[in-house]
Amino acid sequence: MSASGITGTGSQPTVLVVDDEAITRSLVARKVQQLGARTIEAEDGSIAWQRLQVETVHLAIVDLEMPNVDGFELLKCMREHSPTKDIPVVVLTSHEDAAAIEHAVLAGATSYLTKPLKWSMFGEHIRHLLNLSTVASAAKTSLLCA
Repeated sequence: MSASGITGTGSQPTVLVVDDEAITRSLVARKVQQLGARTIEAEDGSIAWQRLQVETVHLAIVDLEMPNVDGFELLKCMREHSPTKDIPVVVLTSHEDAAAIEHAVLAGATSYLTKPLKWSMFGEHIRHLLNLSTVASAAKTSLLCA
């Protein structure tokens, strides 16, 4: 693995960043771009779902508390549809209690990060998940083509 980037097939992975707070969304997207990924942004779950219908996404970073369609409902939609069911999802939450985290994991979250984000840990966490996602996608493609 490179010191600052993402390993894999050479193609740039795409990360969907979903948060109703524009500043948080922009900061998260910028940090993900520094890791070598392309980002798509959405301000709520409804817009995120629309983007998922037309884009290939390798990882989603989703705030749980948003107006309109929240992160829990977006997770439910993603996990119930074949094209999106295996996309790793990191949820962002301001709740640190075990019940909230358990609710997110039961809804289909791959992992979670609490707000305020610890940027020193964020990059390594996302890089690791993107590397796993890239390897899994390559393996799945190899199996389908075999």
